[in-house]
Amino acid sequence: MATGPYGDDPYDAGAQYRDSATPPPAGVAFRMPSARNEVAIVGVLCGAIGIASSSMPLLAAIFGVLAIAFAGIGLSRAREGLAGNRGLAVAGLAIGAIAVAKPVYLVVLAAIFAAQLLYAFVSVL
Repeated sequence: MATGPYGDDPYDAGAQYRDSATPPPAGVAFRMPSARNEVAIVGVLCGAIGIASSSMPLLAAIFGVLAIAFAGIGLSRAREGLAGNRGLAVAGLAIGAIAVAKPVYLVVLAAIFAAQLLYAFVSVL
């Protein structure tokens, strides 16, 4: 057990079993350090690029779909215990969804505006 300035560290109960071949006895739980979730980080970055490039709808949609895919993979890795940062993967999913929805919204809004403009032009004639 690790000894700190105030005595034994109660959170390091399985430390003596980490480097040995024998597993810890039943009832002694310790967590292995989880790996970083690089895939979720890539998902968040793709989502941020997608939101930033929302003036170019095709590019924004591509980055948004990539963000959703990478964040989904990161979320599954976090569920399996292969990586940490589950919250980062969820954030990547949310940002990716926004990156896909924003250009779609802007295209629909532009189509409505163009239809109303065309209607106004035709009604004047």
